[in-house]
Amino acid sequence: MDSWIPTVMYSLGAIGLFGITLLPLRGYSLLRRWSLPLWQASIAGKLLLTVTVVLVLGALVFEFQLLSRVFNCLLGERCGPKRASGLGFTAAIGFWYLCFEAARLVIVLLARWLIGTGARPNNSFKPTPLRGAA
Repeated sequence: MDSWIPTVMYSLGAIGLFGITLLPLRGYSLLRRWSLPLWQASIAGKLLLTVTVVLVLGALVFEFQLLSRVFNCLLGERCGPKRASGLGFTAAIGFWYLCFEAARLVIVLLARWLIGTGARPNNSFKPTPLRGAA
C-alpha cells in the first residue's frame, strides 16, 4: 500500500454515509433520554443539558451544510477540482459524526455521574415487582 490517506478517506466516507442518517437519530435519542433527568438535576446538569443541545444543533448544522454540498456534487455539473470532492464531503460528515459520538459518550458519562443510577425513572413497559403486574 502506497499511502494510508486513501484508506482513511474511504473509511471516513463509509462512516459518513451511515452518519448522514445516524447523526440526527442519535442526537434525538440523546436529547430524549437525558433532557428531563438533566433538567431536574443541579445547575451543573442544566449546564450539561445546554451543552448537549448546542452540540446536537451544531452537529446538525455542520451535517446539513456538508450534505448540501454532496447533493450539489450529485446533481450539479461541477462540484470541486477533482472527481473525489463528493467523497471528501462525505468523509467530512464521517469525521464530524465520529467527533459527535465521542462528545456524546463524554456527555452520557457526565450525566450518569451527575444524576446517579438510582434517580432515572423506569420507563419500561414490563411489570416489575415494585410496580406490580396490573
